[in-house]
Amino acid sequence: MRDDDVGWPYVGGSGVFHDKGWGWVGSTWRDRYVTGSAGWVAEYRHMVEIVDSVLSSGVSDRLLVSTSMHDLLIHPAGDEAGEYQTILVVSPANYPLLRGHMGLAFFNGRRREYRQYLVEDAVEAFWDVVGEKYGIRR
Repeated sequence: MRDDDVGWPYVGGSGVFHDKGWGWVGSTWRDRYVTGSAGWVAEYRHMVEIVDSVLSSGVSDRLLVSTSMHDLLIHPAGDEAGEYQTILVVSPANYPLLRGHMGLAFFNGRRREYRQYLVEDAVEAFWDVVGEKYGIRR
């Protein structure tokens, strides 16, 4: 499956999801949004909490992760070659969100969904979508 086949830039031309690893994402995002000078701590706290929940879940090896600049992209490990399904934790910098909400999107070769949840429900909403789409539970 090629990038232009699905209109989604985060899967390489070989159809392989480019995993950055939860450890790298966790340390990079913690530096960027928690201890860094970006000043986005409040807006991005839920995203760091999602990463932390995956790191402590015991199932992080079943979920691949990458980032755009501020979005989180999650793909199930062990998919067959060319399979395409990605959950996107939407960055407040990149998409319009209702005040006090966060966004989750799901993309596959046939369908695109977008949902918003209250920020305080972000971690539970994330795991609900991961369970619904990938059958993976923490």
